[in-house]
Amino acid sequence: MFAIPEVKSADQLLDEAIKRGVKRVRELRQQLRAERGTKAKALERERLGAIQQQLKKSLTALSARFPSIDQQDEFTTRLIDELIGVDRLRKALASTWWAAEQVTALTATFKKRIGATRTKEELLTLKRAALGRIASVLKQIDTQLSFLDDARKLLRDFPALKKDTFTVAIAGFPNVGKSTLLRKLTQSTPTVAAYPFTTKKLNVGSFMHRHNRIQLIDTPGTLARDKMNLIERKADLALRYAAHIIVYVYDPTEPYALEEQERLARRVKRLGKDVLLYMSKADLIDAQTRRRFEQKGCCTDAHELKKQITDAFEEWL
Repeated sequence: MFAIPEVKSADQLLDEAIKRGVKRVRELRQQLRAERGTKAKALERERLGAIQQQLKKSLTALSARFPSIDQQDEFTTRLIDELIGVDRLRKALASTWWAAEQVTALTATFKKRIGATRTKEELLTLKRAALGRIASVLKQIDTQLSFLDDARKLLRDFPALKKDTFTVAIAGFPNVGKSTLLRKLTQSTPTVAAYPFTTKKLNVGSFMHRHNRIQLIDTPGTLARDKMNLIERKADLALRYAAHIIVYVYDPTEPYALEEQERLARRVKRLGKDVLLYMSKADLIDAQTRRRFEQKGCCTDAHELKKQITDAFEEWL
């Protein structure tokens, strides 16, 4: 959902800025015709200014690249907090502004001191000192930069949900046919494989109904247990904060015991949202088993389920 470029390390940012400073000196060297000492000081001040401008540009751009937490819906905000940490993200982004301000202040100080130098040796000492102080500032936020790079990798896998759009979450145990159902309903192409936890992120698909979009979330498989892992917590957040209704998928071939699937279904129903029941893999069971599930209120046909979803949407309007 959030396409954020790579967050560079402190060393990478400094190298990039130094190269910009060298380039700036080359641009100005031929333009200056002043006395040798004055020319050297002018070039050094310009080089330092170019380094500062490049670092400020790189550091302050990070805040613009990351999503504004205050502008996100409740589901996205909670997902950010669960997977990344809202406070930690705010702190990391604030540190980049702090570093930019520190580098700007240091540059102003050293440019003034460079202007007052009288010898080549004194100028060289200040040059080294300025770079050392700037490098020190960047090193202080290197951990935060690393954190931001990890965060942006998680953010790029966030679901691209549309706000104010009727949303259906598909829930159930791993490998019961949720991703296959999403594909049938929306023609999306989620990853499908014959082993549990194929879905590790929230896949999103949609279909149109009378010029209105209905979006569906294929949630990662959830187990009927009290302590959830990270993948299961993603599903729980989608069910609680993104879904208007929930489709619960039963697998009659019982890769998980039916009793366990029933227990999870009861937990899902306790969320207080309308729950549609769907039985997958109908072609793999006998007629008696199929009738038993139908008597429980399970839909066994994707087209019929789609009609139930659009009926729920009409009521929501």
